[in-house]
Amino acid sequence: MRVCLLVSELFAWGKYSGYGSSARRLGSGLAERGIEVYALVPRRPGQKPREKLDGITVLSYPGRQVLSSDIYREANAHIYHSQEASLATIGALRTMPDRKHMLTCMDPWNLRDWWIEFKYDLHDSVRRPLIYPLLWAYYSVTVTGPTVRRVGAVYSQARYLTRKMQGLYRLEKPPVPLPNPYPVPKYPIHKTRRPTVCYLARWDPRKRPEIFFELAMNFPGVRFIALGEAHNHRRDGKLRQQYGNIPNLDLVGFVNPFESEQLQRILDESWIMINTAAREGLPVAFVESAAHRCAILSAIDADGFASRGGYHVDAANSSRQPTELGGQHATVDDYARGLECLLEGNSWREQGEIGYQYVLDVHDQPTVVDKHLAIYDDLLQR
Repeated sequence: MRVCLLVSELFAWGKYSGYGSSARRLGSGLAERGIEVYALVPRRPGQKPREKLDGITVLSYPGRQVLSSDIYREANAHIYHSQEASLATIGALRTMPDRKHMLTCMDPWNLRDWWIEFKYDLHDSVRRPLIYPLLWAYYSVTVTGPTVRRVGAVYSQARYLTRKMQGLYRLEKPPVPLPNPYPVPKYPIHKTRRPTVCYLARWDPRKRPEIFFELAMNFPGVRFIALGEAHNHRRDGKLRQQYGNIPNLDLVGFVNPFESEQLQRILDESWIMINTAAREGLPVAFVESAAHRCAILSAIDADGFASRGGYHVDAANSSRQPTELGGQHATVDDYARGLECLLEGNSWREQGEIGYQYVLDVHDQPTVVDKHLAIYDDLLQR
């Protein structure tokens, strides 16, 4: 069986996001089971047209050639599996109509999502929003919707996004959840004696890392560790200059989990992972952190990660907002109350165990790869 993943990146060649890390883990997990795995990605600087990564044959193409028939014929896969609906989904279905096609939606955007992303990017850089016409042409429901309804099987990476997907793409019924994989640690995890919390996200405006940094000033007895960096180097330097002298705050920066064990060590030490974003899908950081028995403190309660395995920051009016938008209204004080609650009586420990068990049951890599293989077999037998 040859499976081709259609994805925007693979957490390599200078492009790093949750989409890429999830696709890379899925592809490598399938390759370990003897599946011939290809991935089609837009070419990044320094990337060759054909490379090998973790058992995946990676075919890259100039972005303007996304609808070119040659790249899909070169993959010559039995199954083309889109990781989000895009022009690549259209290109694969148009070029290889006799093959099987399926889609897993990661974070489909409605008009409100587009506006939120645009608004926060405008705060980051005047030039950044100029890419939105290209993003709209590549990802928007207006462009991809008719193709999604023709794909053989449609899934959602998160349970709470299924109803949203059904409405956006006008599907007859909500798609079935198909989680993304993560290698859940089976070894004993020993947390530090000192209260330790971490931040695992970009430092871009939509992620609102300033709230995490302000919390560090309000909780001098707690160690704060911030991983990540801003896309805009100017903003990154400004944040480091503004908050770099807080004694209990470590500004670690970007860490690649495929090349270093530093992320795993920090998550093993941390009691709580704090997410301060204004909007999210289902962040990979939720799965990663819960897998290391961290409680989740967030205003975004994707798949119940915060309410079930941590503390859901229910800010003013957020209960009347979609789950992924609660973060717009949460303030430093809201997060401070949640942090106090989790620290009091070591409540974080019990919540972290609940989150760990959920991730072990739902997201553990062997279990998720098994589900994908069963779906692939079913598609091929139709």
